[in-house]
Amino acid sequence: MTNTLGPKDPEEIKVLRFPFASQLESGASISSAQVSIAAVSGTDATPGAVLLGSAVLAGTDVLQRVQGGLHGVTYDLRVKATDSTGLVHMLSGLLQVAWA
Repeated sequence: MTNTLGPKDPEEIKVLRFPFASQLESGASISSAQVSIAAVSGTDATPGAVLLGSAVLAGTDVLQRVQGGLHGVTYDLRVKATDSTGLVHMLSGLLQVAWA
């Protein structure tokens, strides 16, 4: 499932939320998560610099801080979450970076 996560100004630092509750079985929780990022529109030679720190688990949500980014670039963030039963779930979102 792909969500729209922006727009975000290049000067802003934001926390993006990826909700996994609807994908989890009753009683399951998220035990680990990884976030990857790629530029899908526009050019950014170092898209990984947009991620600020590691993903944080918050109940059934995965939180990821983002910073910077280049004006006019759209980034695809993909979150891979493993739950307490060993199932793996994916969410993605498009983050549009543009001057406010």
